[in-house]
Amino acid sequence: MSSNASGWLSKPFLTSILLGIGGFLYGYDSGIITPSLALNSFLTYFGNPDAPLRGAIPGSAALLWVSPVIDWDAGEPSLLDLRETLADFEPVIMGRLLVGYAVGTITGVAPVFGAEIAKWLRGDSSSLSGPESAKASGTTLTNGDSASHSRASQLCSSVLAFSWSALFRTPAFRKRLFVGSFVWAAAMLSGISFVQYYQTTIYATLQFSQDQQLLVSGLYGSVGPVACFLSLFFVDRVGRKKILVCSSSLLSVCYLIITILAAVYPASPGFPTNEAAQRGLIACIFAVSANYSALLGPMTWIIPPEVFTTELRAKANATVQVIHYSISLVITQCSPIALAEVGWKYYILFILTNAICAVIFALFYPETRGKSLEEIDEIFGDVKIVRGADMNLAEKAGVEEVEARRSTAE
Repeated sequence: MSSNASGWLSKPFLTSILLGIGGFLYGYDSGIITPSLALNSFLTYFGNPDAPLRGAIPGSAALLWVSPVIDWDAGEPSLLDLRETLADFEPVIMGRLLVGYAVGTITGVAPVFGAEIAKWLRGDSSSLSGPESAKASGTTLTNGDSASHSRASQLCSSVLAFSWSALFRTPAFRKRLFVGSFVWAAAMLSGISFVQYYQTTIYATLQFSQDQQLLVSGLYGSVGPVACFLSLFFVDRVGRKKILVCSSSLLSVCYLIITILAAVYPASPGFPTNEAAQRGLIACIFAVSANYSALLGPMTWIIPPEVFTTELRAKANATVQVIHYSISLVITQCSPIALAEVGWKYYILFILTNAICAVIFALFYPETRGKSLEEIDEIFGDVKIVRGADMNLAEKAGVEEVEARRSTAE
């Protein structure tokens, strides 16, 4: 492939498709486990687990990635053997741990890898493998330019010398870490993982049959990709801050409507159900998916690479993903328990979390759309850019001061 290829065959486009595997795996993982939780045969096969154990099935996918160590080589074969031979609940959890590690790793690495690929690091036409990370290749792919080689060496040295404690060393770094982390925290507190994994449980409270639950969950799964595709046409035309505030506000409204419908028109066994209320509740659940996929969801992948500097990016993104999966673990583990204990009142939590996130976005988040690296540095207080207008004003002030001194001397 020519390095100068453009359009659909360009290396940046094909690399983006490859990096998108992280998102595909994330969706495939939740797409498999969600309908499984609605199948009576699945639950019966594993002894009809109670609410805490049901929460552990999807929640365990996040658990292993946030743990510090995994013995991959020793663990993988035995886990696969257990999964194939035992009809126990423990192998399912262990299998989910393995899946969670794989999904968590690729979703954590892909944004960093994508952000580090510079135009001059994309390889040549004879290369059969993908481009290396900027940190790994910076000292070798310098086009024979000594100045370029020196800059690449300095870049690698700064990245390798950057410690974990440096993330919190300066106010600018702390602000960057907050901005990159909170957008993921807001995404998980939006309740999307709760809706994604336990939508069939919500449908069951509406007295839907198993076939109806699976049908609606299948339709739900088609909403996200369409909404995410539509975001491509406006994500760089509308400010990041506006998208975040709008998304969290609308999500809060959606959960408010869901709460009202679930409280006013409860579906009880043996009693007639309000079909209009059922359709309205399902429409709101679909609206939550469309909103997240088109607005808040894409921002979680866009904002962290924008605000993290090169030396900050790898460790900061790892911290962000730990926060992401930690909150996801809590939500997925506690949701079935909360639904069983308090029912529709659980939805109030997401009304409040989304409203609070909207306020935080509005008050504390900077606008980064269309900003250069230097402008983003200035936003976070790393540097002060001296612009042409500032120079002109300074020169004018200097001339006026000199003239004033001369007139005083005369």
